[in-house]
Amino acid sequence: MAVATRDRDCFTDPAVERITLQKPARCGFSTLLTAALGYFATDDPSPILCVLPTESDARDYVVSDVEPIFAATPALRGTPSGVDDQTDRNTLLHRRFAGGSLKVVAARAPRNLRRHNARVLIIDEADACEAGAEGNPFASPRSER
Repeated sequence: MAVATRDRDCFTDPAVERITLQKPARCGFSTLLTAALGYFATDDPSPILCVLPTESDARDYVVSDVEPIFAATPALRGTPSGVDDQTDRNTLLHRRFAGGSLKVVAARAPRNLRRHNARVLIIDEADACEAGAEGNPFASPRSER
């Protein structure tokens, strides 16, 4: 558990600019990412871009991981759901909250990564994301800093 604690602490350390992990499959990393989303939604509100390999993966992650964990956690309950957003602009993959937003997109379509500004970039299952005609989908977020 020491590794998970160390990794979790990296998400909240302002001196840490980039976290890269090599990990085995099915080790709870998506849950760790959801905890990081919770931190940036409540304790350090920020625009967040979360990238998964496909749109199906993105939808499944929001429905299966984000929504249940946020609903079950008192401090997070209602945070990315848009309950307080009167503009009616929230969708399954784009949620606004006080001080920030959460966009969950697929890496498969390069246009998904072009038009978003985010202070926090979270990429899950990067090895499952394919390089297309425009190259590596993760080269552009880093290079546009």
